[in-house]
Amino acid sequence: MVVPNGARDGLPGGRAMARGYAARLGRRRSLRPVVVERRGSVIAGRGLFATEGIARGERVDVDAELLNHSCDPTLAWSADGAGLEAFRDLSAGEELTVDYATSSADPDMLVRCHCETYRCRQMVTGDDWQIPQVQRRYAGHFAPSVQSLVDRTLGQPHSSS
Repeated sequence: MVVPNGARDGLPGGRAMARGYAARLGRRRSLRPVVVERRGSVIAGRGLFATEGIARGERVDVDAELLNHSCDPTLAWSADGAGLEAFRDLSAGEELTVDYATSSADPDMLVRCHCETYRCRQMVTGDDWQIPQVQRRYAGHFAPSVQSLVDRTLGQPHSSS
């Protein structure tokens, strides 16, 4: 769990500790601490940044509500819906971001995107999970509540996690 400004962790410079584990070939590795730093972000205000490399598929236990949106995120929901994991290999210094389309189906959500990636949708809405390209890109990597909506839309049975 991330502690704002590292207050309870006693880490200097506003760093906070996140707990995670790597999942490879379906086997859990032992938990290891992943240190993240909260600092200014070019996307929006402040963000969480990796202070070390994180391998694709490695679980990162952070509060998704603390993450900025990106249309080309560094984190996505794990296939079992239990939490977030690296969506690709990350280098130290990269911002931890998530695509809000993977976790929100709120029809009133409307966010102007500032991610400036080539995948940028400009405006992010609570209906973006319905976009076919978004469904293909994040297949199996939506938050459980949104994954069930995607499955129903595609006529697939939803397995409860």
